[in-house]
Amino acid sequence: MRKDTHTYSHMHGELQQLIDRAQELVDATAGKLDDGIQSARDALVNGLEDARWQAADLEDRVRVRTDQAQSFVEEKPYQAVGYSFMAGIFLGWLLSK
Repeated sequence: MRKDTHTYSHMHGELQQLIDRAQELVDATAGKLDDGIQSARDALVNGLEDARWQAADLEDRVRVRTDQAQSFVEEKPYQAVGYSFMAGIFLGWLLSK
């Protein structure tokens, strides 16, 4: 679970950094009046807005799934251990092929 959380945090940080850099580009081209630059800037602004919404949606979905998994483990710890054991055996079998 920690590795998944770390991976998600790393991906979320990279996505946020990309959005921030794109926002810097938008801000830097604010004074340019060329039609080509303006249309590219507008498209980038729309893409940034979509990316922000998608990142927030992804974060919400991951949080819900994490809470569901945590609740399952707390409510049924023996089943969770059993499922993990079976998944480990199955993955071991697949990797040995």
